[in-house]
Amino acid sequence: MQQKIHHPVQFEITEQPREALVKWVEIEKVKMDDYLFKSHYKGSPHITTRQYARLVESWASDIGLDPAT
Repeated sequence: MQQKIHHPVQFEITEQPREALVKWVEIEKVKMDDYLFKSHYKGSPHITTRQYARLVESWASDIGLDPAT
């Protein structure tokens, strides 16, 4: 759900990320009304946009990509 305009956000992912997400959902036992990426902090049920950006930057660096591009 887009926070500012309160509309659902739809996007397409390729097969490999889809398979990884399916495994994640199974391992973490994510339910339909859960957040996909839950926060470990008690004050927030989900990670922040900034935390997600840091993860993506780290993943990009780990595979040799420039996270700035």
